[in-house]
Amino acid sequence: MKTIKTVIFFSLLTLCTQGCGSDDDNSSSNTPEDNANQLIEALITEITGGTESIWKIESATLTNNNVTDLDVSDAFNIVDDEFLFKNDNNSQTITLEYRQGNSFNENASDVSDFLLDYYRSTENSTLNITDVENKVFEDTNKTFTYNSNSNITAELSLQGGSLSVNLSPKTSEDFAMPPSGGLNFTEVTTIQKSLALGTTGFTGANSSNSLYIAFRDNTVVPNVPTVYKYDLNTSSLTENTLDPNNDFVTKRAYVSNNKLKVFGGQFITEYDLDIAGTPSFVNHNIGSLTRFGFTTLDQDIYIIGENLDTETSNELWRYNGLSNSFETAANLPSGKAWADIEVVNNKLYIFGGQSAFSDTEPEALSYIYDIDNDSFTSFNLPEALFSSYSARYQNLIYVAGNIAIDADNDNINEDYDNFLGVYNTQDDSFTEITNDLDDSGTNTIKGITVFNNKLFILFDDQSGTPETKIMVTDL
Repeated sequence: MKTIKTVIFFSLLTLCTQGCGSDDDNSSSNTPEDNANQLIEALITEITGGTESIWKIESATLTNNNVTDLDVSDAFNIVDDEFLFKNDNNSQTITLEYRQGNSFNENASDVSDFLLDYYRSTENSTLNITDVENKVFEDTNKTFTYNSNSNITAELSLQGGSLSVNLSPKTSEDFAMPPSGGLNFTEVTTIQKSLALGTTGFTGANSSNSLYIAFRDNTVVPNVPTVYKYDLNTSSLTENTLDPNNDFVTKRAYVSNNKLKVFGGQFITEYDLDIAGTPSFVNHNIGSLTRFGFTTLDQDIYIIGENLDTETSNELWRYNGLSNSFETAANLPSGKAWADIEVVNNKLYIFGGQSAFSDTEPEALSYIYDIDNDSFTSFNLPEALFSSYSARYQNLIYVAGNIAIDADNDNINEDYDNFLGVYNTQDDSFTEITNDLDDSGTNTIKGITVFNNKLFILFDDQSGTPETKIMVTDL
């Protein structure tokens, strides 16, 4: 009997436990789908910090048909990459802004071959959580694994290979900051030429470690389109005067896919990086341009300036190098000539200059054009600049310019004071920079460029002496 009572007791206890608990369990239980959704949401919050987080590349290796695990961690076109992860509220996905900066050669066989001077637009994509347990999220060609709040590993699929990276959070200390103690310059070399104000193309190429200067030599008749290459490895200067077109005076130089290109008033001229031989050229067909500024993004070139054919300066043109075609990307809020442009993260920054080619006053008025939203905002520089020059360095844009001096108010500028500052795209602040450039006499800035973590400046004597110095400072 004892055994039977015990069995009955436990049977009743079991039924009571199941019955009494059934209502509570049904009211609070989650389906497997609910549990999975909660895990996904928690993971997204962890990755994005709840809203958004920016990550940088700590290390990177390239694998393709030519090389396996090539360490490219210190390459300039890897260091400038950013990954911005945004929480897509209630959608259980992450929005990725891949800010690649300068592109790279996917088929490179060594580090020098990996380098490309080719600035890319921001790539936007949607990342899906594909493995909650292992914290994997991906789009069509990038797979990320969240390992901790200080490490994400990623595999970027390429044509014929992959780029493997280790990411870490990018903090405020990781962003480039304006120099706090001013800048001190040293002379690199001197070229025996005088350069017209606001007309000279000046750029650097990481892949050849060289500087390039494009200008029209007005000291000879007829005037001669001229390109100089200064090799920083060998300290040697090379000249090319074989451009067959006697184009207008304004030139803008840039490097794309390891070619030097000179954008002129009517033509685009292309050279090998050693600038040997006769260059090729095409007519860009925009018009007859002068005192224009420009910048490159992917295969597009954005240009502002005076079109002598229409005598207007209020258009922002977008020229595509692949199709040799152009369009008006936007109409500026006011005309701009003698002004330079730079691009960071799909925004164009237009600095100072004048509202037209001639008979206008220098301006402090500057613009930001958001390419994605097709909208303008404005800001003012600390000084009105007769002519401006700009160069991108990570999240900073260095800005130089000429402040016109008309002491006797006869509308003829006797001299120009030099201006140097930096715009921080992270917080939209501008800082004027003290420097030791000799501003006495008629010494005048004629162009700037940034590469290899250095700022280079063309410094010309306006007195007519055929002499231009290339100055440099570390950033």
